[in-house]
Amino acid sequence: MNLHRPPDTSFPVAKNTALVCWVILMALLLGLPALARWAPGHALEIFDSFFRAGSLVFGGGHVVLPLLRSEVVPARMGQR
Repeated sequence: MNLHRPPDTSFPVAKNTALVCWVILMALLLGLPALARWAPGHALEIFDSFFRAGSLVFGGGHVVLPLLRSEVVPARMGQR
C-alpha cells in the first residue's frame, strides 16, 4: 500500500505578527460598537454590523444573512 503524505500547507506567521493582528481584531470588535454609540452615523453602524458578522460567524451566506438582516434592516428603517 502506497500512502502519500499531503503537501505541506503550513503558513508560518511570526508571533509578533499574530499578536498584532489579534490586538487589531479585538480593538475593532470592542471599539466599533463603542464608537458607533459615541459618534452615531449610519455608515459606521453598517460597517460595525458587517464587521462583526464577518468576524464572528463561521459558515456561508445562509448563516450570515439572517444576522445581517436583524442588524441592518431595522437600523435602515429607523426602528432601532
